[in-house]
Amino acid sequence: MDLQPGELVFEDNFDVYDAGTFTDLDTKGYTAINGESIEIEEQESGKLLKLNGIGQDVRLMHKADWPSTVMTFDYKFQNPLGGLEGLYPSNYFQNLSPDSMYAYPMLPGWGGILLQQNVNGNANNITGISNDVYPLQADTWYKVKMQTSDDHMAIKIWTRDAEEPENWMAERDVSGLSGGGGLYFSFSGKAGENAAYIDNVEVRGFETSSEVTRVIFEADPQDATVSITDSQPEADGSYLLQRGSYTYTVSAEGYMDLTGTLEVNGDITKSIYTALQRKPVSREQLDQLIEQACAITDAELKKYTDDSAKAFKNALEAAVRLSEDAFQPEVDAAAEALDAAIKGLTAKPPVYRDQLNVLIQNARAVTAAQLLLYTDESVRVFKNALEAAVRLSENASQAEVDAAARALDAAIKGLTKKPETNVQQPIDVSKLSIGSIARQTHTGRSIKPSVTVRYGSKVLRAGTDYTLTYKNNVNPGKAQLILTGKGGYKGSITKTFVIAAKKGKIYTVGDYQYRVLNSSVKSGTVRFLKPVKKSLKKARVLSTVKIGNYSYKVTEIGKEAFKNNKKLTSVIIDKNVKVIHSYAFSGAKQLKSITVKSKVLNKVYKNTFKNIHKRAVIRVPSSKLRAYKKLMANKGQSKTVVIRK
Repeated sequence: MDLQPGELVFEDNFDVYDAGTFTDLDTKGYTAINGESIEIEEQESGKLLKLNGIGQDVRLMHKADWPSTVMTFDYKFQNPLGGLEGLYPSNYFQNLSPDSMYAYPMLPGWGGILLQQNVNGNANNITGISNDVYPLQADTWYKVKMQTSDDHMAIKIWTRDAEEPENWMAERDVSGLSGGGGLYFSFSGKAGENAAYIDNVEVRGFETSSEVTRVIFEADPQDATVSITDSQPEADGSYLLQRGSYTYTVSAEGYMDLTGTLEVNGDITKSIYTALQRKPVSREQLDQLIEQACAITDAELKKYTDDSAKAFKNALEAAVRLSEDAFQPEVDAAAEALDAAIKGLTAKPPVYRDQLNVLIQNARAVTAAQLLLYTDESVRVFKNALEAAVRLSENASQAEVDAAARALDAAIKGLTKKPETNVQQPIDVSKLSIGSIARQTHTGRSIKPSVTVRYGSKVLRAGTDYTLTYKNNVNPGKAQLILTGKGGYKGSITKTFVIAAKKGKIYTVGDYQYRVLNSSVKSGTVRFLKPVKKSLKKARVLSTVKIGNYSYKVTEIGKEAFKNNKKLTSVIIDKNVKVIHSYAFSGAKQLKSITVKSKVLNKVYKNTFKNIHKRAVIRVPSSKLRAYKKLMANKGQSKTVVIRK
């Protein structure tokens, strides 16, 4: 078999087998001795291979022909009375002869980590290290790495969560053991009191010359480029390097370059992981401009030309929705555009309406009772002129304003009294026509919109014909306007109007903070920003949140929402979340359980799960398991984090 450096030739994490006693491992080429003591045990983190102690050897083999290979696997034992052998390559797999090379990754009761050569059935040429040098603990996961070729065998072991040691712990010349080998796990232990667990078995080929090392780089972000002085990469991006010292540089747009020194000492393979730091991004100017822009009310915008107001709204919308992962050029561009839009607001030419406003005020002072004293025709002309003046557009020209003023002045002067009649009784306000109230925007202060009130075609005057009072008119939700008759009118009537949450504003509801993305009362949405306190152990991103009297869908989880929440252990994400921004759960080291109930999740940014608990379980809807595994892959979590339904 011609193995290329780093080529994967065999792997097994035992998840595909049925739980219970060994019955189907042979489907992947395994054979066993005392196979009834071998089982697949299902634990919360996944399925594991378990070799039970029965007082004699329990063996599992995979015969193969793998020259020049590296094998790694995870291992732990329950009792120091037992030991584990891992063997390859060896003539054992060729012709069952006693000439073989054994590697003992774990001999807790018999001396430590050993390499032992058997010749004609007799053990000799033992090399290794004892437990005094490297103490081994029961119920602790270790990572074992064994490397073999036709003339060399070596072994190293370290706790699974630690970094791999640079040097081999034991190695020796094995010249004379020709031929390839395979897997051979042999466990001995006192019956019923101990067992060995094995997981994540992986076998790869490597360059047989110890003068050449294959260096593999992994970087964050993944699109980073790596360059090594005076060296060219292979097609797969790795480097084949002779012994020596090298300088490498890792670069990515928007990140600070990282330069380091690499020492190549003849290892077969060497993995380098680098995490670049983003260039600092300042949003202070943009945030100040957004705050300044949000302070401009809709009423104030009406004072500016339509084109400049439209450009302002578009720039503000783009700034508010700018991704929290945006780089500095994007932030600066948004700030520049918003600043230009604010400065570009152009006032409409002034139109003087003082005379018309005085005439309207005088006309409104005429009560309904007084109008009963005038002829029907003069009252009709008066009401039409007043209504036309009141309804005159704010964008009307000076000529239109002057014409309306002349018509109303003539109508007031043209009111003609009719012969006196009996005094008219007050009119009930239920007979009045009350205009609609436009949707209002939350300001944190009392909101008191006015209304247009008519009796027939006559527009009534507040304070003269009626009074207005308000209820629930501060917070978002439904507010009430109460109109009470006065003068020639009696009774009262209540109208409701809507106060909507302000777009872009941050609200605190219960234990969490939210930013309004869409302020619509029917289809409003918010982004979950963060918990008020970092001491929460359990958190839930609700499907909706109530701001005032209205509910808003929670469709996003913001950047760094739960970052470094050291006590957080579980999170439930409800059904409306579509986007999870980067670093949302980064650094929540105790976070073991994430339950995703949303079936509309379509974007998960990078490093969302970075440095969460290594044995965390992410549960997703069964119908979305395959899609969400792909969506959540390589988002910073450890390979041991499980995504399941």
